[in-house]
Amino acid sequence: MRAWWLAVVVVALLGAMVVPASADGAGAGATPSASSGSNKASFGIGPASATGLSGAGGFFYASTPGGVFSDRVAVLNYSVRPLVLRLEAVDAVNTTEGGFTGVVNPAQNVGAGAWVHLPASKQEVEVPARTLKAPGVTIVPFTVFVPQNAEPGDHAALVLAVLTTRSTRGNVPVILQQRIGTRLFIRVTGPLHPKLTVSVVSTSYHMTWNPFATDRVTVTYIIRNVGNVKLGGTVTAEIRGLFGSVARAPRQPLVQVLLPGNQVTHTLTIDGVYPEFWDTATVTVRPLNAVGDANPPGSIASGSRSFWAIPWPVIVIVVLLAAAVFGVLWRRRRQATAGEPPQQSPNGNGSDGPEGGGPSDGAEVVGTLQ
Repeated sequence: MRAWWLAVVVVALLGAMVVPASADGAGAGATPSASSGSNKASFGIGPASATGLSGAGGFFYASTPGGVFSDRVAVLNYSVRPLVLRLEAVDAVNTTEGGFTGVVNPAQNVGAGAWVHLPASKQEVEVPARTLKAPGVTIVPFTVFVPQNAEPGDHAALVLAVLTTRSTRGNVPVILQQRIGTRLFIRVTGPLHPKLTVSVVSTSYHMTWNPFATDRVTVTYIIRNVGNVKLGGTVTAEIRGLFGSVARAPRQPLVQVLLPGNQVTHTLTIDGVYPEFWDTATVTVRPLNAVGDANPPGSIASGSRSFWAIPWPVIVIVVLLAAAVFGVLWRRRRQATAGEPPQQSPNGNGSDGPEGGGPSDGAEVVGTLQ
């Protein structure tokens, strides 16, 4: 393919010349969070039954505006000593890479995080140490109040367990917070508008000087959830050249849950690209329902960006070939010109006058003697 393409370009140019647990609260369920050091603290949180962890992957509610729900959360301690943990609810957001986290401060809540109310007496709990058979557990009730003016669609929060450790390094006080959360989703009834958009924000063309090898392109794109429904999806990307070549990237997974109003930024590299002067990168997103949803997944979205992909190695080869051809032709022309005999005059002696170099026939010579 490369040799064929190279031949086509040469001819054309010659013709023209001529959710895991983390300190960010991105964890779901009761995945334990551990601190380093000899005295390890490991804990988790998740939806609860009346007696312990229920095993559900999070809290899911469907509500009309003004709805009220009561539920329970289990706080688990996998450590060998009791732990004092603070409980709080925060708005859930996506990171720019597609992770799932919450706002840092509950005072920043403007959405579902503010709808979750924990009893004042349970906002800080002591969880007993684990036993030989099971982790220590404390069950905490909470209530969800959906506002009367809640907009239709999906709203998300995290219920967090927070461990605060204070120490000093030298004379400097150090405060370490570990957070782990379980997800809480509320779907408010009303019209649903699942919609993703994608835009290619940059392309970087990586050229190789081997004219018989293909190149690669790095593509950075942003996927936005501009609807009111949480969505997942898959991504495909391709590079199309001016002369029709196509290079495709392997399918890239999207984050499992992209929340309404959030966006993610991904970067991928596509190999096997033919530099055909003006190439175009296209990224396509095929939305999929998030886990537990049955809403229409929305329409396919795509974005593209064109960029210069100059085949400099091929151009250099063509210029050198053209220079060699012109050099050969010029040398032959000079040799042919140098080997021609001198031109003869009509009278055969190389001059335009009569034989002997006198004036031409019929000319009169006029002179004056002094």
